Amino acid sequence: MSLKKYLPILFLWMGIGSLSAQTPKDTARNFKIVKNFQWKINAIVSIPTSTKGAIVLISKNPIMDTLVDQKFYQRGENINNAKVARDLDIGNNDLFLQSLDANTTYYLAFFPYNKVDSNSTIFYSKKSYKVSFTTEKDTFDNYYSGLDVSQPDFLTQLSAKLQYALPANHYFNYGQIVEEQMAYDTILNNTPVRFVNCDYSDLKGYFNGNFSFGNSVIDFNREHTLAKNWMNHRKVSNNSLLHNFNEGADWHNLAMTQGTQVNSKRSDYALDIVENDIQEIGLSKFGKNKLNQTVFEPKNAYKGNTARSIFYQIIAYNGTFGANWGIENFTSANGLNQNQVILKDWARNDIPDAYEKARHALIYSVQKNRNPFIDFPEWIDCIDFNKVLKIGNCKTIPNSSINHIKKWDVNAYFANETLKISLYHDKVRSIQIQLYDMNGKLVFNAEPNFGTGFQQMELEIPNLNSGIYFIKVQNGDLLFTSKLLKN
Repeated sequence: MSLKKYLPILFLWMGIGSLSAQTPKDTARNFKIVKNFQWKINAIVSIPTSTKGAIVLISKNPIMDTLVDQKFYQRGENINNAKVARDLDIGNNDLFLQSLDANTTYYLAFFPYNKVDSNSTIFYSKKSYKVSFTTEKDTFDNYYSGLDVSQPDFLTQLSAKLQYALPANHYFNYGQIVEEQMAYDTILNNTPVRFVNCDYSDLKGYFNGNFSFGNSVIDFNREHTLAKNWMNHRKVSNNSLLHNFNEGADWHNLAMTQGTQVNSKRSDYALDIVENDIQEIGLSKFGKNKLNQTVFEPKNAYKGNTARSIFYQIIAYNGTFGANWGIENFTSANGLNQNQVILKDWARNDIPDAYEKARHALIYSVQKNRNPFIDFPEWIDCIDFNKVLKIGNCKTIPNSSINHIKKWDVNAYFANETLKISLYHDKVRSIQIQLYDMNGKLVFNAEPNFGTGFQQMELEIPNLNSGIYFIKVQNGDLLFTSKLLKN
């Protein structure tokens, strides 16, 4: 009798169709980080061509788990202390991991798999390829070079350092921060989706695809921590239009908040401890403070963030439009209820964490300026934010930063018809300043003299149209160029 009709059964019995035959023997290899940031990494990894792909797990703890055969794992799914980060194809893969914390060690485990039948039954490798990496520290290098904390005009120096000409649509482009730092993968109703957290309340918004502030289902807003009504020194009749200007577009002052439940309640009320008429919205509160003023209280884990955001905004824009931006000069009755003592307490008790530092680094990479109260939390104690006054000795900038002071450091921006320039350099020289329009036409040229150390100058340029310009500042063989926006 022929054995031909029994061969499939014989082969199965011998193991060709068995579990052991379908379990991948090869493992992933050659993981290498190409670019390491505080909030994300770009890496490459090789998945064996003898398999059908690989599942990637990520965790802040060493991964001890194995994957269960014949179960399909979805991106965002939690497996004990790990989460499914990616499903990779075979061969060399570009691996992008975002929404990470600064200076934090992460562990990865790669599980190659095989799909073996029409139902895509999956068998996973029993020995994963495991690696770890640590995201970059949030460092400021020589950003603060030239500042002298001992000088009476230190806050003026600091304000000039922080101001930066923001590009058009900067406010609306805040979605970049959401995509790279705030959006997370998860499983909802057995389906992979994404979610964002409300900074104030911890309420979640779920969505598919890319995040959009225009999505009414998600209902999330870009909230101005220092409210627009508080800082309308520009006297814009419709305060909502402030997002077209630097002070309204600045990402350091924006928070991610749920709309109808949280942002609408906060409105432009002061941030304080709610003690009476308490309404709880997630982890946030709305009601009355001990003075019976209507106030809003964010979740504990974000209180320091809100304080540092407000302190930044006050210092960064102080003097703009000739106004003192201190709390006692806020342009809203509700803003005048803001208590700096409360904010300072929050900042001391909730110091910058790895998430805040990662977000800070991401904003700096785009916006080109920093929040000094994240880099130097102690500076809040030497400043009166009611009047914007230096009231004590500010902590000295560490030697590691001073040692990196360049021969010069330049900052330039427009304030109405005035081109404001601040720079640090070590020699008295004639500085050439040239301004070009988008067509390369020279529209302004000057050669003022600057002394040594930190210097500031205001140059009146009347009748200059709104738009984008390019500035060139030359000091001998030292050259600074930048793109400026004139509103």
